[in-house]
Amino acid sequence: MPVEHLTSVSPAAPEGSLSRAVGDRAAERTAGGSAASVRVCLLTGGDDRPYALGMASALVARGITTDFIGSDKLDAPELHLSSLLNFLNLRGDQSEDAPLRRKVVRIIAYYARLAKYAARSRARIFHILWTQRQHAQAGRP
Repeated sequence: MPVEHLTSVSPAAPEGSLSRAVGDRAAERTAGGSAASVRVCLLTGGDDRPYALGMASALVARGITTDFIGSDKLDAPELHLSSLLNFLNLRGDQSEDAPLRRKVVRIIAYYARLAKYAARSRARIFHILWTQRQHAQAGRP
């Protein structure tokens, strides 16, 4: 199954421009088909709540079926209001105070669930929202 890239619009873009940009690109990809025939997957990095919820809302408002892959931290009532939005909690609990062994196990389990989802998904567009984080090493600022 080919995966297409959906270029993101800056979260600071004027209201409505995100919806128009997503809708325009979705329409281009369907070659004249309706937005209802498009299925998008939003794969979140976990720390991008305002952008992720805004993007999901914009897609649903355009009639685009959306799989939202998130975690306990990103689960919100807004993600359960529409039949066009499918919230998938593949990451689960991401407590930073978990022991190292638990963190390793949960990341391996997450990638296994993600691979299974990607292999079975009907989404033709995967939009990856990834927030880069830099962690300070012990003794360094």
